[in-house]
Amino acid sequence: MQLNKLFHNYLGLIVSVGILIVSGLGILLGVVPILQKTIDMNTQFNSLSAEVDILKNKVSVFESIDEVSMRSNVQTLLSAVPSDKSLPTLLGTLDGLTAKTGVASGNFSLAKLGSLATESAQRLSADEQDVGGNILPFTIDITGSLDQIRGFLAASVSVRRLLRIRTFDVSFLKTAPESSESANLVSATLGMDTFYSPLPTTIGSVSQPLTALTSTDDDVIAKVASMQLLVVPSSPLPPPSVGPSKPDPFSL
Repeated sequence: MQLNKLFHNYLGLIVSVGILIVSGLGILLGVVPILQKTIDMNTQFNSLSAEVDILKNKVSVFESIDEVSMRSNVQTLLSAVPSDKSLPTLLGTLDGLTAKTGVASGNFSLAKLGSLATESAQRLSADEQDVGGNILPFTIDITGSLDQIRGFLAASVSVRRLLRIRTFDVSFLKTAPESSESANLVSATLGMDTFYSPLPTTIGSVSQPLTALTSTDDDVIAKVASMQLLVVPSSPLPPPSVGPSKPDPFSL
């Protein structure tokens, strides 16, 4: 009897507590997952919006590119820094330099062991990391007058196949009786570097931004194009290929 009276006295409270428990369970089982899903969808939407903006920027950059001009620029840069060691163009450039300046070339040797090996297993040295490409060191002996040697040194840093002089050893072989500077016969051993940079084998991801060429880039291309080209590369860029067109799935 007392228990029933107590139950009737607290019936309203018991009902209220029950309603609160049921409401709490409803929030935990229904509202919280929906809220979490909404947050996840909003995060995904923001990520997709950022990717769409990047794609719009890429489309804008591609639309601003003149394909003929771009291919010409790439060909110009590859003639200065080829995608492989390209020994024929190196030897042709050195032959052109000797013919242009009048010096006689002697011994030629690659200074780095394994220089003819493939590039895939080679790691960039600290010097190569600084210049942003691979270095192919070599040594060449030249003989000529003092003026001819000077001309070779000056011309070697202004030709399209980029060269760099590391060491320079010179010796005077003989002097003509008139002792004129042009009659001095000089032998020089030059330690030089040339450069190459393999083309990338993969393209960037969708989320990787694409930037247009800057005025600094255009200045570099113009400077390279103004250098004398002594050897024309034997392998020009292949024509563009768009691949086979996909058939219309709605056509009969």
